[in-house]
Amino acid sequence: MSEPVLRMEPTRVATDPGGQVTVVVTVYNPGNRVEGYDLDVVAQTPMPWATITPPTLSVYPQQEDSAVVTFAPPSGPGAPGGTLPFGIRVRSQVDPEASAVVEGDLDVGAVAGLQATLTPVTSSGRWSGRHTVKVSNWGNSPARLRITAQDPDQALGFMVSPPTVDVPLGSEAVARLKVRTRHPVLRGSDQRLPFQVVCEPEVPEALGGPRQPMSTPDRPVVDGAFNQKPILTRMVVVVAGLLLLALVAGLVWLLTRPDDPEPEEEVAPPDPPTGLRAVGNTSPTEVVLVWDAMEDVEGYKIFTVNPETEARTAPFAVEDPRANSAAITLPPSTRACFLIVSVRDGVDSEFSEGEVCDETEAETVEESAPPGAPSPSVTATPDMGSIGGGGETTGGGGTGGGETPGADEPPLDFVAVLGSFSSDLEADALAQQATFTAAGVPAKVLSTAEYGVAPPGSSPSPSSETRFLVYVDAATPDEATAACESAWSTLEAAGQTAPTDACLVVLQVLTRP
Repeated sequence: MSEPVLRMEPTRVATDPGGQVTVVVTVYNPGNRVEGYDLDVVAQTPMPWATITPPTLSVYPQQEDSAVVTFAPPSGPGAPGGTLPFGIRVRSQVDPEASAVVEGDLDVGAVAGLQATLTPVTSSGRWSGRHTVKVSNWGNSPARLRITAQDPDQALGFMVSPPTVDVPLGSEAVARLKVRTRHPVLRGSDQRLPFQVVCEPEVPEALGGPRQPMSTPDRPVVDGAFNQKPILTRMVVVVAGLLLLALVAGLVWLLTRPDDPEPEEEVAPPDPPTGLRAVGNTSPTEVVLVWDAMEDVEGYKIFTVNPETEARTAPFAVEDPRANSAAITLPPSTRACFLIVSVRDGVDSEFSEGEVCDETEAETVEESAPPGAPSPSVTATPDMGSIGGGGETTGGGGTGGGETPGADEPPLDFVAVLGSFSSDLEADALAQQATFTAAGVPAKVLSTAEYGVAPPGSSPSPSSETRFLVYVDAATPDEATAACESAWSTLEAAGQTAPTDACLVVLQVLTRP
């Protein structure tokens, strides 16, 4: 079976989208019998708009016949474009393997559909601004474009990256645009500088005249602007002025500041006292403590320790550096322990080694006192033994059996109240009375159940609640107030702090024993 012989005229044709063009294909039968041939169009790009008339030929031996191929590409953005190679295939109906192809080219005119956008349209800055150029291709063929920018006043410089972009069919390409002013402004108002971005084919078509500054489907143009700001704004000037003033002030301070004082040396604590011991009782309610005298100290502090609860009372300051003994006044039949520290330049030493404990003797008085928390009274001098005679003890005792605590001597006509305690805080009243006594203040304690008291000039009225009053007494209200102020001044000198309402309560004793 012989293959058919083909001839096509012409082999290259051209048309525009929406147009029409034809070619003629001639088929020669080299065989010795009548052949039927089928014709179709083959191409890399499908051509559904290509038709063959007639699609089948019947050719006698040693004869030829012809068919017409019509190309009618569609119009619009989806139309094909450029050069489209094609082939006309002829196959025998008797033997499908006996076939032949004749080739040709179809040139379809391009349909431009380029569109460009600029983001942002207006940029702002003191020196430069940045934009993004996006180009979309809605035509019928890919495009290669060169992107340029220009401004009418030549006041701006431009940098495009990349300067050339390929835009595939139905896709988009992006380029970066940097705009920079050629003339920065130091002060003044904002200036708007317009410019244009042009996207034109890399190989532009030859024109008979200049290009128009307008956008076309094959050469998109987009407008933009750069808003140039002054370098020095009002806020910048204010901040710069403040920084300058701060710099001047800093220089003046550095030139006039006094020399840095030398760092103070840390004061080392003194050595703790040694040889603390109890040497005996000078009276049933006194315990005499003795320790080894020390040099280069300001004084000592003595702490009373409850042997059962390990609670410590506020320290009593022995301010005489020559002192090496002290008499401690406690309630009768009271056992207490003691610790001592030395003081130099306001710094305390460690506690003396080991606690020293002793017990006062039982004392028979008209008003018996049940055991309570230790309320020491301390006096100290540079002499050995009971320094200062131990003072007068008015603390101790309770209200059991109707006795008045601390009432060895009855009060005078008027009392100035140093402290007031409820009936269940007898020990606290005795402790405060002992603190005043330790400072040299002749404080006493009375029970309102035993002595009726009222403000001067008021009528007697029984108290609804029994209380313990720590007081100093006198013959007149003024003397009582003066004695109270002297008491708190003495206590403040010993390191205590007086309350703000001290010495405001003066009461008249209404009940005499």
